[in-house]
Amino acid sequence: MNKSRIQRLIAQMEKFHLNKLVVTSPTTIRYLTDVSISPGRRLFALVLDERGNTIFVSNRMFPLKEDCGAQILWYSDWDDGTEKLANLFSDGENVGIDHDFSAGFTFALMAQKPKVRFCPGSPAIDRVRMMKEHDEIELMRRSSAMNDDCMEHLIAYISGNLSERELADRLYALGQEIGFDDHSGGAIISYGQNAIDAHHGPDESRLKSGDSIVMDFGFSYRGYRSDMTRTVFFQSASTALEKIYQTVLEAQLAAIQAVRPGVPFHFIDQVARDIICRAGYGEYFPHRVGHGIGLDVHEPPYVVGGNEMTLESGMIFSIEPGIYQPEVGGVRIEDLILVTEDGFENLNHYTKQLQIIK
Repeated sequence: MNKSRIQRLIAQMEKFHLNKLVVTSPTTIRYLTDVSISPGRRLFALVLDERGNTIFVSNRMFPLKEDCGAQILWYSDWDDGTEKLANLFSDGENVGIDHDFSAGFTFALMAQKPKVRFCPGSPAIDRVRMMKEHDEIELMRRSSAMNDDCMEHLIAYISGNLSERELADRLYALGQEIGFDDHSGGAIISYGQNAIDAHHGPDESRLKSGDSIVMDFGFSYRGYRSDMTRTVFFQSASTALEKIYQTVLEAQLAAIQAVRPGVPFHFIDQVARDIICRAGYGEYFPHRVGHGIGLDVHEPPYVVGGNEMTLESGMIFSIEPGIYQPEVGGVRIEDLILVTEDGFENLNHYTKQLQIIK
């Protein structure tokens, strides 16, 4: 049980006027308690109240130990787990529910406790998790450095007879050799016209001269994620693709240079977007500039238009503008950025100079 993190979360509960909070995200439960359980479709919840009490509602099938540091309310498959959970709440209370809690469980709770005010609880959780502690930052640095090594070895391995899927398989093997826990759910390896799909999954496509090669991947190291993207070119790069590459690189570098405490997230997005729009590629940049990362690959905060939240020291997020132009090709460049007290630290160091693989 991580008492420091729980106390920080209770302070956020007070700010959001929550009497109790239901946490069901396995990642957040691990973050708060060091308990790691994947419940599937069964109910597994950690309930916190404003006084700091912690209670697990758990199926007896889950390997939860009695000395886990919290009270446990057990239920079996033939019991109604939501009834056990509902009995923890009193009429008139504000109860926060995280966004991982299924709609089915939520509706069951609301039916059983119509006089309890159920409301979003994730904003309180997000405010705690997005502020990385010293040990978390060190793990993120290590994870990113290892990912840099993967990128270097992967690019050296590229050849004309490898399909996207075969290059991805080599990447997964590299991650294991370097010492990662896992590959965080896959990789984006895209050649040529496949690169105009920002989330293309590796297939049997093979390289042709002039193709861009977009490689976006991350791994887990002791639970903490890495994520980076580089784009290189096979044998040659057309004038049109070189222009796209330099535009994306300019946008990414400018957005990174704008990072410092107190700046709103929408401004970082706008810095990159303005450069891409001025170059005439605005319609080919369809996604946000970045996302938070830590125990999850995608987590708050988000570098996106409309996000008025300001950057604070300890936040880590990606900056990854891209241009995806049909009939021409796609380019994306991504680094993970740590906000420091007076600016930023780039956690990735692999080169972003334009590379042509012979």
